[in-house]
Amino acid sequence: MVNAPDNMLLPVMEQFYTLQGEGYYQGQAAYFIRLGGCDVGCVWCDVKESWDAAKHPRQTPKQLVDAV
Repeated sequence: MVNAPDNMLLPVMEQFYTLQGEGYYQGQAAYFIRLGGCDVGCVWCDVKESWDAAKHPRQTPKQLVDAV
């Protein structure tokens, strides 16, 4: 387990349970956490709202773990 600083805040776009849809683990339960703040800027990106981290509420890693 990695210890994160208590003051670390992550811009959380969404978090959800689902089934893994591809690859070796296809069909198995998965929990996704989508973070904002991508700085790559791919022209084909279908989640451009992820680019601006300031648009998303901040949570600590502990808050994310507790939600699962």
